[in-house]
Amino acid sequence: MLQQATNFHIFKIRQRFQSIGFNLDEAANQNSKFMKDKEGKWSKEELQTYVLLLCANVDKEETEEELEMIRSKVSLKTFAELYAQFRSDSEKKQIKRIQKAVQANDYSQMELAAFRKEIQEIFLSDKRYKLSEQRLQSVLDNILY
Repeated sequence: MLQQATNFHIFKIRQRFQSIGFNLDEAANQNSKFMKDKEGKWSKEELQTYVLLLCANVDKEETEEELEMIRSKVSLKTFAELYAQFRSDSEKKQIKRIQKAVQANDYSQMELAAFRKEIQEIFLSDKRYKLSEQRLQSVLDNILY
């Protein structure tokens, strides 16, 4: 049942992208070159988008509301490329990518506080703070701070 719900959300996202002339499958195919070129060199905006995608997906209940919150923070192209990459990465690879990108970017305490607030907004968008979200918060705190 959960897999069907996830597939339905992905289907809806594909439809939304196609309605504005953006082919998510094509972005996924081109994505491996994009990510090789960008390996460890993500901008802060790209890193934050990827981390927020991880936060939205940690409970395996990625909602349209969560994805729209994330999508609104970046260009559609950037979102599509990072979403395609996120979907193709294993959990271990996701964490490694985040660690590498955090090391490459120099965050101020103010930026980290704002970033943490965005993470909390994603976690609390469904009005519940689940154990899996709490655990990921601890992992991210260790990486970011």
